[in-house]
Amino acid sequence: MLLLLFLLEALKFGIACQKIPLYYGTLDPALALPGGPITGVISSCQCCAFCNNNELCKSFSFRGSTGECTLYSKVGSYPKFLRQDWGAEDTEFYIMPRSSTTEEFCRQDEDCVSGEPCLGRVCTTNRTITCLSIKELNPTINTHTFWGAVDGTEIRLSCLMDVQGGGWTQLVDAVFNFFWQPADVLSLNSTTVDGDVPRMRMGQPYSALWAAELIRDSRPGDYKVIVRSQAPEKGVLFSAPRAQSLLGTTPVSVPYAAEPAGSGFSFAAGTVVFPYMLNQHGVVYHMNGDKSSDIGGIMRSAEVAGDRWAVDAVRPHAIQLWIKEGQ
Repeated sequence: MLLLLFLLEALKFGIACQKIPLYYGTLDPALALPGGPITGVISSCQCCAFCNNNELCKSFSFRGSTGECTLYSKVGSYPKFLRQDWGAEDTEFYIMPRSSTTEEFCRQDEDCVSGEPCLGRVCTTNRTITCLSIKELNPTINTHTFWGAVDGTEIRLSCLMDVQGGGWTQLVDAVFNFFWQPADVLSLNSTTVDGDVPRMRMGQPYSALWAAELIRDSRPGDYKVIVRSQAPEKGVLFSAPRAQSLLGTTPVSVPYAAEPAGSGFSFAAGTVVFPYMLNQHGVVYHMNGDKSSDIGGIMRSAEVAGDRWAVDAVRPHAIQLWIKEGQ
């Protein structure tokens, strides 16, 4: 009863704490308020009450499995965020409203006290925030799903941070048994709906090809593209000139190397070319120089007779495409 009265009194003059969907982890311990973690906390709501009662508290993390509540002096940002890995997400992270400074986390524009918009869940004037942007802010951050933006449109990012220097933004996740409708080729499960998007799940098809050229053009210079299969893992890394589009309709040869190294990526018939749009023979996104062949189809609209890759990777579980700008 005493605990309930304490919570009611605290929340009477307090404000609601805001969770950043997808984000689990803690901030740099140097930002923790004195006194260490508060133990024996029964819920994130109670942890929020403790934060409301401390005028120095700007954010907090709550680990339900141990009942630990840690209060922080800053809202937090990518350089100070210690993101938990897949499968180890047991620590929720919350921020206080109307407390975020430049480059700190936020939920809406009103949170940003310096006047920037809240874009990609960060107070920033940058209209494009990709996996490379996040990697540059925190070089040790792990492969995961993040919030970002492309030319002012909020997007759910799936980031590859431990391959070829990291900072790769996923544009396609083509699972083997999913057949693509032409209307879904450019966008599927990538943009926000009523301020939120589905959390990434294994086996969930995904396309953000609509953002390919916008990401490419967000920085000067050429760019790189990785196309890889999962189970088995085989693929190629293209070094593409800036003028080359991922939305082209003509097969074009672009320099490439095996990725992972030594993976021996090839087709049973035809040649490897830069990915291009197609709508024939059950293939809607292709990387075989022979348009009449269904071998090498990245995104398929129907069951086809030909294998996707070469003999030892004929039916990989998924094919993923990643982009890294400004290379």
